[in-house]
Amino acid sequence: MNQVGGSKRRYSREFRDQCVRQVVAGLASYRSREDAVVAIAAAAAIPVTTLRNWVRAELGAARTDQIPADTELQLRELRRQLHEAQQVVTALSMYPSVQHRVSVQS
Repeated sequence: MNQVGGSKRRYSREFRDQCVRQVVAGLASYRSREDAVVAIAAAAAIPVTTLRNWVRAELGAARTDQIPADTELQLRELRRQLHEAQQVVTALSMYPSVQHRVSVQS
């Protein structure tokens, strides 16, 4: 067994390294690093969180391409404005005279 010690699971360094290498080798076969981690953890019969932590310690965070916070806020505001505009168009489309003007301008 790969577990050493008391109630808390402890794995040998060799086992940890082998699991991380399997994740790295499997990256081309899976849609994402998370999918590889889940599959390898299941095959190795270890908690996904444990393997995810090992991989993160070796390779760094998986999401390095996250949207900056200010861009995310701008995007959220633009989506809100778009939703409001769509509601206005829907409300105005109930009036026949407005429908003609909207379709002519489009």
